[in-house]
Amino acid sequence: MRTQLSSQDLEKAREEAAEWLAGRDRGLSPEERAELREWARDPANQQVLLDMARCWHGMDSMSVLAELFPLGSAASAQRPRPVVPLTAIAAAAVFVVVIGAVFLAGRRAPDVSGDLQAAQANAAQEYGRYSTPIGESLTVRPRDGSVITLNTGSALTVQYSEKARDVFLERGEANFDVAHDPSRPFNVHVGERVLQAVGTAFNVRVLAPDDIELTVTEGKVKVLAPRAPTTADVVGEAALVPVETTVAAHEIVTMRSDGQFIRTADPAEIDARLAWQRGMLIFKGEPLEFVLSEIDRYTETEFVLADEQLRTVRVGGYFRTGDIEGLLEALRMNFGIDSRREGAHRIILSAAPAR
Repeated sequence: MRTQLSSQDLEKAREEAAEWLAGRDRGLSPEERAELREWARDPANQQVLLDMARCWHGMDSMSVLAELFPLGSAASAQRPRPVVPLTAIAAAAVFVVVIGAVFLAGRRAPDVSGDLQAAQANAAQEYGRYSTPIGESLTVRPRDGSVITLNTGSALTVQYSEKARDVFLERGEANFDVAHDPSRPFNVHVGERVLQAVGTAFNVRVLAPDDIELTVTEGKVKVLAPRAPTTADVVGEAALVPVETTVAAHEIVTMRSDGQFIRTADPAEIDARLAWQRGMLIFKGEPLEFVLSEIDRYTETEFVLADEQLRTVRVGGYFRTGDIEGLLEALRMNFGIDSRREGAHRIILSAAPAR
């Protein structure tokens, strides 16, 4: 068994530990707990998990780990020690901080409770409209066996018929795990486009009415987009003729008014884009301005940058939605960024004075 990790293995172990802790917060299945115990048999992985738990849960870390797996003979390897500090890495005159675990501003999405639980219970119907408030998520399970997961601030309508399964995504973001049924195509209507699948998995995010992102994780998805008819087309009542594009697994297509742009993404990027389903956000060196815009989706707090130069400060790390104070502390300690509150929902960020 390993007792030390290389820098590459350490980063991978931290990512896996963050996912296990996020899973613990939402609730692990018996199978997942067994898988975690096997992963934690490696003392190096176990120590990373302990360090991560201390970052996320402070003094309560031992009770958290006791819930995840029996400490038993491993307890001696888990004697309290200082938390591994978050490290600022200088690269090309821009600092990228690799943060093992920081809570994002906003509220963590509960599994399902209250009105959302009632909505999920009714989701087996062939017709229904579902939405999520800021900071919450919802899983919808139609009777065909498909699974639809709504992200924060999203809304859609499910409308099944004998010949088709239609979903109308009005706003926000949703992930679709589609049950195979060749006799009834699964159509996601977003703007003027139709995303068609038979049995596949994909993610759709509406950035703006004319700015849509499709990420395919399994199978293929057809994108049907309108175009103006030509003299060669037989034009009936329809004013537009559909144009078909097929998007394969591990491809991302951006659909805008000026066209469609398809590219292949590596597994790490795909994972980062879908991390919201695990209650996490992953950044790999994006500008602070972009990071804050993503955080804004999960909170009602408004962040204001008082200093223009802060916009381009690059941030990387594994984050979860939850604690605003944790975010502000990380910015102060690792970036030299101070914060002050104006009212209940407004935070001003500025460069800390030189010392």
